[in-house]
Amino acid sequence: MAFLSVRRSISGEGKPRLLLRLAQKPWSSESTTTYTSTTVTEAMGSTVTISASYIPDLIDFAADHGLVAGDRILIAGHSNSDWNGEFSVVTVEASDQLRIDLNAASGGSGGTGRWVPDYRNVRAGMMVEVEATRSALPDLAEYARIASVDTTNKIITVDEWVGGVTPTANDPYTVSGWFCNLPVTQKMIQRFEPRHLVHELWRGRRESKFYGYDYRAELSWQKYLSADDLQTLHEVLNFSEDDQLIFIPHIDQPGFQYNVLFDSELVLSSYGLAGGHRGFELALLGKELCLFPILDGYGSHYATEYGTYL
Repeated sequence: MAFLSVRRSISGEGKPRLLLRLAQKPWSSESTTTYTSTTVTEAMGSTVTISASYIPDLIDFAADHGLVAGDRILIAGHSNSDWNGEFSVVTVEASDQLRIDLNAASGGSGGTGRWVPDYRNVRAGMMVEVEATRSALPDLAEYARIASVDTTNKIITVDEWVGGVTPTANDPYTVSGWFCNLPVTQKMIQRFEPRHLVHELWRGRRESKFYGYDYRAELSWQKYLSADDLQTLHEVLNFSEDDQLIFIPHIDQPGFQYNVLFDSELVLSSYGLAGGHRGFELALLGKELCLFPILDGYGSHYATEYGTYL
């Protein structure tokens, strides 16, 4: 059966993205979140006064601390500086008492403690994902690449949101994996093979059922791919069976995204004496049947609202 080949000449062609959604999330939001076009800020908990600390790791509070084992706590203003800083809650002894991961030689008094987001496993190059709610419409997945993480003020800075839409305040988010902006390709071909089932009926008649398209994409850096560009692929090329690989072919069409697998082994050859490679290609196969991408002029608004977000 013949393939239908798509070579689109829109502004985003040649600038695809690969997203690696990890089965084990490095972080999921637990409190009120605010967004700008370039930042994600999760509110820290209210401060609770510390009555006293006791060796080696016990803290008494003047009120309910509201924390559970595994939370992160920020202690400040305590009379014994060994206790000041960010720690993990090991066990909760009572609503006003807990133990932290510290082995102090002496105790102290005063200061405050508060819950803070745990960004220890979050770093640049990872992906922030937001399931944005829309009135009378399906939720919309929005993505952004993390540029930097301020672990002191609990602010995640991102490059931009895919599609340029800033999430709404209080929409929950996850740091769900890795976000890879691929370099401009010398060739990118997408193919959609229709999947049909044909039944032979009485007197030569036929009944045909259409189930969607098998998706395949070929990306080629035939001329030159720098060593730095190849390094950006490091994380997404190393994933487990439980992780999910997502391909977005065009940065200005974020609704067209496909869950994919790598079709073949990667082949590299050095580019002379330069610090790069030539003849590098990625072949991607869709994991499930997909809809054909509707182009402008053929119902793109309808498609945006009713099902191209696969």
